[in-house]
This record gives sequence, C-alpha cells and structure tokens, in this order.
Amino acid sequence: MEEVYPKDTVDKYVLIGFLKSIKNNNNIHIRSYLEDVSKNDDDYKQGYYKGFRDIAENQNRLIDNVLKKMEVE
Repeated sequence: MEEVYPKDTVDKYVLIGFLKSIKNNNNIHIRSYLEDVSKNDDDYKQGYYKGFRDIAENQNRLIDNVLKKMEVE
C-alpha cells in the first residue's frame, strides 16, 4: 500500500533537503577557503578567498533563518 502525502508537505521537505545540501556544500567550501588562505601569502588571493568565504557564511545564515521559520532544526 502506497502512502500519499499532500503536495505542500512534499514540496516543503524537498525545499528543506535542497537548503541543507547548499549549507553542507558551503561548509565544505568554507573549510577549503580557510586552508587555502593559510597557505597563501599573496594579499590578493587572501582577499579573493575571504570574499567567497564571506558569501558562503552569509548564505548559511540566511538558510538557518529560513529553516527556523519552517520550524526545522
């Protein structure tokens, strides 16, 4: 017997999964940028990596806020 879920519920959990995957991907990139910055003495590259890290951190904060509004941890 196949269970049927309302479309809104399915869409909500698909969105939650998508947002969590973006956050996970951002966390991987943040760690990578931190490692790359520590290896580079070049100010340009340090600023370049810091810019990407800041964007990823901002996205994670926004995703956390959306997930809180959706009452998901």
